[in-house]
Amino acid sequence: MSNQNKTSQFMVTTIIFFAIFAIVYFLFIKKDEETFFTPDDYDVVFVNDGTVYFSDFKAEFTGKAAKGVFAAWDPAGEGVYFIDNYAKLRYYDIEEEKPRDVITNITVFEISPDGNAVAVVQSLDEDRVLVIDPEGSVIADLGPGSHPRWSGDGTTLAYLTDGDVTIATRPSDDPAGWRVRFSLSGSVSDMDISPDGGTILMVETVEMESSLSRVGLSDSGFTEKTLIKTGALDEPPAAGAPVGFSDPRFYSMENTALFIYNDASAGRVFSIDTDDDEITGITQEPGPIFALNIAPDDETFTYFLINTTAQPSFTEITDDGEVPMVLGPDTLNEAYVEKLSRMNDDETIGGDEVNTYNLNQLLESDVIRIVDIKRDVYWVLGGGQYPSLRK
Repeated sequence: MSNQNKTSQFMVTTIIFFAIFAIVYFLFIKKDEETFFTPDDYDVVFVNDGTVYFSDFKAEFTGKAAKGVFAAWDPAGEGVYFIDNYAKLRYYDIEEEKPRDVITNITVFEISPDGNAVAVVQSLDEDRVLVIDPEGSVIADLGPGSHPRWSGDGTTLAYLTDGDVTIATRPSDDPAGWRVRFSLSGSVSDMDISPDGGTILMVETVEMESSLSRVGLSDSGFTEKTLIKTGALDEPPAAGAPVGFSDPRFYSMENTALFIYNDASAGRVFSIDTDDDEITGITQEPGPIFALNIAPDDETFTYFLINTTAQPSFTEITDDGEVPMVLGPDTLNEAYVEKLSRMNDDETIGGDEVNTYNLNQLLESDVIRIVDIKRDVYWVLGGGQYPSLRK
């Protein structure tokens, strides 16, 4: 065979090889790359160090959305509402991958079950509970308050006013017909309303005792209050080390709820059937649990915990001696790490050594847990806070 023929054969073979490779690449490899990750893969949204992230349960796909401090899925699962770093409520559409502004000066929000309204707490001269539409227009101003919670049909809104539970309702055929109906005096720190609107499950802290109670709700007002459980507190609750009951949250389709109980030794999640007050333990963690969230299908729930066994221990050196520094959700970020480093330079910090290992341990001590209730399966999402599960 001549050299020319050999050269021609080599060129033909090479062209065929690259043609086959191109076909395989674009039909299979490239296709897999393009469809390997889509917005449909997102199961959970959470925040970590001032950024909103999306992820699947196994943390195989993770993407950033925007800067923010709290986020929650809309009921349709098409996007998330989030509060940015400037207290502005915004909405992020996961298909368009673009946020839009909704309303400013917001500290808390709760989306109605049908997604047609959002209850927000707007902080100007005082904290006021507003009902707005998805575009940010105010439907109703319900007055001073916090911690808004919706009933299952979206016609009743419970919220707190200086520890009292206040109820506002609207007719089912009038989205703008809100009026404040009645209040229950107390020292309530958190509560939730059952899907049928007939029961309020609430947490109170009076002096050094935390309690879990329920009270019935009818068209004419509250019915008899029932004390379910009490817990004595060894120390007052703190943001970084909460103790006692917290986060009562009803399932979306039944009168069963979950709640958290934290003490000095552990954090625990329990379920309660409010028809007979039967309590069942579900999970236990080596540190306080925060931000309980149940998926709309009632099959999974999530929360974040602070693993205190893995945290360093720091003290602030003052003229009166060394004071323990409480490390909580608001301190697990780069800004706080920089503060600790400055204190170390100024020699105003004691306890464990301020070094790279301990500072990384601090940043990684918050962990998101997802629990499949029916299958008794657990996922650890990794570091982060305030998770919300998609429909």
